Amino acid sequence: MHSFILWGPPGVGKTTLGRLAASATDSRFIAISAVLAGVKDIRQAIDEAQAELDNHGRSTVLFVNEIHRFNKAQQDALLPHVESGLLTLVGGRPSIRGWRSIPHCSRARRSIPSNRCPATN
Repeated sequence: MHSFILWGPPGVGKTTLGRLAASATDSRFIAISAVLAGVKDIRQAIDEAQAELDNHGRSTVLFVNEIHRFNKAQQDALLPHVESGLLTLVGGRPSIRGWRSIPHCSRARRSIPSNRCPATN
């Protein structure tokens, strides 16, 4: 599975879609907030992902809410592990504007959650 970025207003289901992606690929799901998580929290998620892979052979989906709020230190801690394939990054953000300004976002696919059924659009 490729890393991807979801955007939409609060409550539209970005985190739920991240959980579903993890479930569909039999991956572990870890969620963090870019606003509240520091580099220490990111390193802990990386260590947990490595342990999951080593002990159970399962990959990890890391959901980062408000991903556009990541600072350079957070990006630097995470990016090598996304690029190596240890983590699949799923990001959530409220708007699509400026999504290529963050290195890990420029390597991800974009998706737009909708709260309406496709058949009724």
